[in-house]
Amino acid sequence: MKKFANIIRGFVMGVAEIVPGVSGSTLALAMGIYDDFIGLLYSVAEFAKTLTRFVIRKTDLASLKKSFFDIKFEFGIPLVVGMGIAIALLAGVLSHLLETNKPEVYAFFFGLVLTSIYLPYKELTKFGFREFLIAAVTFGIFFILFSLNSVEFTELPSPIYFFGAGMLAISAMVLPGVSGSFIMVLLGVYDFVLGFIKKLLSFEISQSEFISFALFGFGILLGFIFFVRLLKYTLNNYSNVVFSFLIGIMIASLKVLWPFDAGSSATPLALVLLVAIGGSVTFLVTWVSNQSNKDKLEIKPEPV
Repeated sequence: MKKFANIIRGFVMGVAEIVPGVSGSTLALAMGIYDDFIGLLYSVAEFAKTLTRFVIRKTDLASLKKSFFDIKFEFGIPLVVGMGIAIALLAGVLSHLLETNKPEVYAFFFGLVLTSIYLPYKELTKFGFREFLIAAVTFGIFFILFSLNSVEFTELPSPIYFFGAGMLAISAMVLPGVSGSFIMVLLGVYDFVLGFIKKLLSFEISQSEFISFALFGFGILLGFIFFVRLLKYTLNNYSNVVFSFLIGIMIASLKVLWPFDAGSSATPLALVLLVAIGGSVTFLVTWVSNQSNKDKLEIKPEPV
């Protein structure tokens, strides 16, 4: 039963990842599994680090095996299966809806993210001036970031640029309110990366493109190892700072999902109704998680 519940949770997260501007981590937070999700990513990052050390002969096979079996497969595999099912079944549907009914789709997710802001707030042990300042500064920085036009390149950027883009994109993917794909679009590498993948699958990729793609992947790996460890450490030791930071990001992310643009064919009443429906989903998901006794994010200090 627990495995099936995690497949459903993965499915919900997968749906969110399909929509640009929406993070699956937001739904993980809403379902009360964000701490478990970060713990899973942390164990995978630790294995990647140990594997690298094993390859360069800085550690032994016993340490590598221990690191591998520390990964919470009973939680992670059903989650990944659920995300895969969602992407396979709904990617085409949501892609079509985003082309034909973008304001309506964004209205639904706007409501979902809006009500989800309460979730990191309730995890704060207090909300004083420091927490308010962190949230306000974070909001200001990310609101400006989300307001920027995406970078456009007339030719292939340098491989070092792709390396940095990979680090930033993977860092964004584990934060509620931030979409990794949106960061890639903002940095101007989204279309390039999709092109790399297509060319790689058809064996038509050039040497310079392969180097850029490889460095992008290397940036993702290093960013993943570093950022997940940093996030795990701060959650364990400075949870109020992290949750205040997340509140600021999630409020700023509403800028990306704002559905009430002038000239939209959708009626304001329909959009407001979809915002309300999206908002109610957060409470429904939280209630279901309560029934599974998984609504609380218990941050337990662990050595990093």
